[in-house]
Amino acid sequence: MSECEAHPGDSAIQRGAEKVIREQLGLELGVSLDPAKRIERLKGLCPDGFCDGPEPICVEIWAHQGCAKSAQKAKVMKDMCKLLLCERLLARKCRKIVVVSDDAALSFLRKSWEGQFAKEFGIELRCVDIPQAVREQIQGAQRRQFR
Repeated sequence: MSECEAHPGDSAIQRGAEKVIREQLGLELGVSLDPAKRIERLKGLCPDGFCDGPEPICVEIWAHQGCAKSAQKAKVMKDMCKLLLCERLLARKCRKIVVVSDDAALSFLRKSWEGQFAKEFGIELRCVDIPQAVREQIQGAQRRQFR
């Protein structure tokens, strides 16, 4: 199905963008971040990216362009809680990262209790650069999904 034919609520574009964002973050960190399909120790919890090691890395990705709306802010908070649960289930310190491809997406965290939450629980907020074509695809999908 082409972008023009996609169902308005379809998130295939964002899922594809998540892969690009995960790969870019992995390059920046110098690790391979696998999509965590089913890590037994996480009891079915699947972060968007995972790297096992002396200090595991758990990643949640938000493929969004622009400022967050109310429900989207709640999604980011759920992602941060998911990272905390991953760390608890792994039973060891974990590097926890929420990553986006547009700094405006996380701008609400600069002066809010949600931003303080991230800071207090050691959750990194990162923004990676992605190709302009991928940005435009995300923006097109967001326009279709707008309600």
